[in-house]
Amino acid sequence: MNLIAGIDKPTSGDISINGDLLTDFKVKDFNFYRSSFISLIFQDFNLLKDYSVLENIGLACRLQGKIKADTTSRSMEALKFVRMDGLANRMINSLSGGQQQRIAIARAIAKDSKIILCDEPTANLDSKASNEIYEIFKEVAKMRLVIVVSHDKDFARDFADRIITLNDGIIISDELLNNNDSQPCISNKLSIMGTKKRKTRISFRHYAISKGYLY
Repeated sequence: MNLIAGIDKPTSGDISINGDLLTDFKVKDFNFYRSSFISLIFQDFNLLKDYSVLENIGLACRLQGKIKADTTSRSMEALKFVRMDGLANRMINSLSGGQQQRIAIARAIAKDSKIILCDEPTANLDSKASNEIYEIFKEVAKMRLVIVVSHDKDFARDFADRIITLNDGIIISDELLNNNDSQPCISNKLSIMGTKKRKTRISFRHYAISKGYLY
């Protein structure tokens, strides 16, 4: 996941995203790629506890340089998609684990990320909440690429289109379960390298809080 997200660099081989090699990226290209193309969803949600649902999603969009009006509209649409629009003004620390994970998914949708990377996204949830989250992932995967890392083989069989099994870092099987030509892909017209980067539209205080520098 870190290799796909551009956080780690491969010791050998190449990673091609939409025709661009990550090894050719400059620092600005990586920043733009991680901001605009990638969203990470973790088992511990990584949300700002003292912020509202809407503020959490809006902050991620503002970091992309989106204007406030567009940010609010995108955030509400994303919340409606994950069936959480009625809780837009609730504080994160008042929500259940399943609800928080839905907010993390809504944040990725509002950012319009082309690739969503999920690291054990249901590890802290019960079976009912896990099933609901995977149902949402299944819907999201109709619009963009969703990659889930999980030890839960049963859920993988129920929801995945493709299962790649690794053992000690080595691929031991690669199964295509749903050979559907309508599966989404990143448009080859979208360029990453050399794209004009938009400035963030949030204050330094909000930026610092989002990065964990201030509390």
